[in-house]
Amino acid sequence: MDEARAEIERLLGDGRLHLSERQRELLRYLAERRFSGNKEGVKAYCIAIDVLGRTSAFEAGIDPIVRIEMSRLRSALDSYYEAYGATGGIRVQIPRGSYLTRFYRAGQEETPADTVVGVAESASTEQEVSSTVDQRRRLPPPAALYATAAVASVCAAALFAVWRLLGDPDWTEKPIVYVKLEAADSELMQEASLVRESLVSALSRFQTLTIAEPRYAAARAANRVGRTYEIDIRYYGDSGNRRAWWQVVQSSSGDVLKSGLENIGATGRGQSLVIQEVADALARRFAPTRSVINDAELRESPEDAIGNACVLRAEYALETGGPDQIAASRRCLDTTLSRNPRISDATAVLSRILLSDSTATADVVAGVELARKATAEAPLSERAQTALMVAQFATGKKVAAIETGNRAISLNPNSPDATAAFALVLYRSGFGAAGVSMAREATGMSDAAPRDALMVLAFDAYARKQYSEASLLAEQINGRDFSVQVLRTAALGELQSPEAVERLEELRSLDPAFERSGEERFALLPLPDELKAGLVKAGARFSSNQLASSEDK
Repeated sequence: MDEARAEIERLLGDGRLHLSERQRELLRYLAERRFSGNKEGVKAYCIAIDVLGRTSAFEAGIDPIVRIEMSRLRSALDSYYEAYGATGGIRVQIPRGSYLTRFYRAGQEETPADTVVGVAESASTEQEVSSTVDQRRRLPPPAALYATAAVASVCAAALFAVWRLLGDPDWTEKPIVYVKLEAADSELMQEASLVRESLVSALSRFQTLTIAEPRYAAARAANRVGRTYEIDIRYYGDSGNRRAWWQVVQSSSGDVLKSGLENIGATGRGQSLVIQEVADALARRFAPTRSVINDAELRESPEDAIGNACVLRAEYALETGGPDQIAASRRCLDTTLSRNPRISDATAVLSRILLSDSTATADVVAGVELARKATAEAPLSERAQTALMVAQFATGKKVAAIETGNRAISLNPNSPDATAAFALVLYRSGFGAAGVSMAREATGMSDAAPRDALMVLAFDAYARKQYSEASLLAEQINGRDFSVQVLRTAALGELQSPEAVERLEELRSLDPAFERSGEERFALLPLPDELKAGLVKAGARFSSNQLASSEDK
């Protein structure tokens, strides 16, 4: 037992184990219950009351918070041991299907009997979630999958041939980053070294950058495939807080691209928590798709560049683009994969491109297959897991999507895009409060709020009949796809704004048949009946069958 207690304390003090304060409390709570003789596992109700702050009215079938936090904790432990091993000789596991800790000597771990992800935990909620499932897209039988794959192969070969004829587009790699962190005070040197170690770990979880050692002269002189950047950080501190001044420099030109200052309160908090919070705040500045380094990559890359620049451009298109940008991104990713089919990032993002606002069965089938391929090639990639979550949700597998979303954000808790995408899945799966909470968390991770997070907050405001708030949030969402235009128009319709007529015309130009289309178009949106009511007030004229169907629900 002493060894087990020591391993728990070691884990809680290791900044490389990425846990929130809530998850740390949960790990300690489960361990203490185990040490006190509990071998059957802790009830979800007890965890919700004792650790997660829920009231005595908590119902596990309605509120998924325990399953979400347990899945995050379990995934974080698994990822930690896979990356760093059981250096203390003991490994902690939380078997699927139960809420308890088990301790094994390294190399003697048992395989949980339930190897199907989430089956034991999610069985109690399968019926409840299934009752909220929207009209599902049916996948074709295996023969159709093979035919689709054959067509995709022919198309890829054709694209490759055209690419050869037209000449080689520029191939781009991930940018190379050198991190230099110095303490302003000699007393902070050891702490600053730990901050740098945690920062490098946090940056690597994004898998958008290549991290190298800080040899600046060599970086400028070397003939690199990817562009190089230098992150200079100066670390300050006193008894009350920690401050990290930073600047990002492009190595080739010496230009300072951006600088800033992060302030983290340290009063009454453990050193490991403060170090991790500093590292997380800095990582969110440098590594997301929409950050200073990747912004520079897009500016410097030719518009027809393939490789990493194509992946970044496609992710921007998912956030802000219209149909033309989505189509261009699809062509670019196809060309990238025709040159190197094993780039899991390109595979994952292409999957999301195909599934974005698409009702075409062939696109859904191809998107699902690409997501599976990406996760098989890179199971620890947040991009791949996010793509699989989106694919599972698109085919009505909401329980599986929630489990996969938990894995995605446990792999990279600092990713605003993965957090926002998971928030939208939770919200559209009927877990409104959890989705809104996660959407707010995502908006606090970056200067530019992710699109999916804004969508959740805007739909939530609309559901609460706060139409001015819904309209304001909807206008902040970039892009002109169907769901955004419907939300904007419906909110203005409820407000009886003169602008509603203009927005309705924009919606009609985007989809001239939406007023005559069946229920399927609106079944993919949250609040379909409420949105139709707002559209009617804006001047939309739905068929009598559609309106009758809405009134009967």
